Amino acid sequence: MGLLPGWTADQYIALLCCGGEFVLCGIALSRPLSSFIRLTGLLSLNIACWNFAHLAYVVSGQLTWQWLHLSLSPWTPPLTLHLVATFLGKRRSLRRYIIASYVAFGALSWLGFLAFFDERARQMVLGQVWSWAFLGLLAPTTVGVFALLGAHLAEEPKRSVERRRTQLLLAALAIACLGATTDPVLGRGSIPPVVSLGFLTGNVLLLVVALRGRVRKPPPRWITLTLLVAAVGGTLAHLLVFRAYTPRAAVLVIVAIDVAALMLAILVPRGVQRAATRQDWAHWVTLGRHSNQMAHDFAGPLSAVATALDWMLADLEGGGGPTPRQRRMLELMSREVGRSTRLLQRFRERGELLVEATPLDLNALLATQLSLHQLAPKKIEVRMRLCPGPVMTMVDEDLTSAMINNLVRNAVDAMPDGGALTVSSELGEASARGARIRIQDTGKGMNPRVLERVGEEGFTTKPSGSGLGLASARRLMRAQGGSLKITSHEGQGTVVELFFPTGSPGGEGQQT
Repeated sequence: MGLLPGWTADQYIALLCCGGEFVLCGIALSRPLSSFIRLTGLLSLNIACWNFAHLAYVVSGQLTWQWLHLSLSPWTPPLTLHLVATFLGKRRSLRRYIIASYVAFGALSWLGFLAFFDERARQMVLGQVWSWAFLGLLAPTTVGVFALLGAHLAEEPKRSVERRRTQLLLAALAIACLGATTDPVLGRGSIPPVVSLGFLTGNVLLLVVALRGRVRKPPPRWITLTLLVAAVGGTLAHLLVFRAYTPRAAVLVIVAIDVAALMLAILVPRGVQRAATRQDWAHWVTLGRHSNQMAHDFAGPLSAVATALDWMLADLEGGGGPTPRQRRMLELMSREVGRSTRLLQRFRERGELLVEATPLDLNALLATQLSLHQLAPKKIEVRMRLCPGPVMTMVDEDLTSAMINNLVRNAVDAMPDGGALTVSSELGEASARGARIRIQDTGKGMNPRVLERVGEEGFTTKPSGSGLGLASARRLMRAQGGSLKITSHEGQGTVVELFFPTGSPGGEGQQT
């Protein structure tokens, strides 16, 4: 008796698609770690497992395989919702819906699992109850997913990278949904090719989206060969177990294999991530131990620079006087050195920076900070759009000056080939009772995945960045009673908006 007696072309296609899903899972998990790529790999693994269970049921007619199929397949929709929320950078805002989806579909999975032991559960999963419950949950989940992606597509500028990526993701889900809707209706006694091929094609496109539409650096050849061998070996192992054991024993062995694969898919990336986290914490602990000494060591050179600037100004006064530009630059340098010295002294004395609010003209602050940056050689056009008159608010001058300086520097760094830097200020209406500052660049911008993480401690997109600047800026704005908002489109630039309440002392004495 052959290994595959009486198999149809559709069944061979389903088997090959299982192997293809294992390959996609391996490729996804071999790439640099990110939540979106990891979820793509887990989705491929889930589909491969329940697809094989369904194939085994159709070939053998043993209901044990159908129960396994109905235990595994409900996890595909919540994984898809989780993946789309991650793609849109909305995992936090959609957290409740994601959890509710896992709970609802998990209940269907639990019902399929109970069919191994309970007759009533078997009657439910083998009748129309399970199928209609699945479709009843799948319909709003699918509508919600496509609505989210449609809204995101409408927000993205035409011909942008993110727009093309969103269109590709929509195509992937549309193809996969064809299989998802036909599986519970048509797949009970047969395997329509559209089911297996639809999911495989959709997941291939998902992987392309996860890899940002192109493979910038292909993995080493040995990794590719290892993944191919593992995929073929995993598929053959499932097939051999299916042929060699009774249905119940085969299900137990295959579940053990799939659970081991799932644990590897989850634990290996987590292990790598935890190792990186431990390394980061060791770095920050070491930096914290030396920070006070660093503050002490920098105080001396800054004092020497301040003294040298005073002497230079005095010498120029004795030799006929400095030009207005020289005087303005020397006074600016002296003021910034003094501000840096005060910040270091405050940190040394208290161990943290506290907000000390004083009246400040934000327009004057912006003009001062922009004068510190030589932008003409970098081919950056500066556009100042400040509202008339002073914009007075109660803020910590030293901390706010350092924050504005850092935000302008971030904008400049985002435009290595030149561009336009627009800095504007405005006073809100009577109901707003505040002032707004916008710092806008025409640089590289950020996609939603990166934008969601901006402001996290230690997260940075710069090779030499610390990941502290934006996190500190958010804390400072909250301590002063204001807010910081960032909007960005990949390839289009970034806008940082700061809101400062007026008529309020802000956060005097508060920790940042």
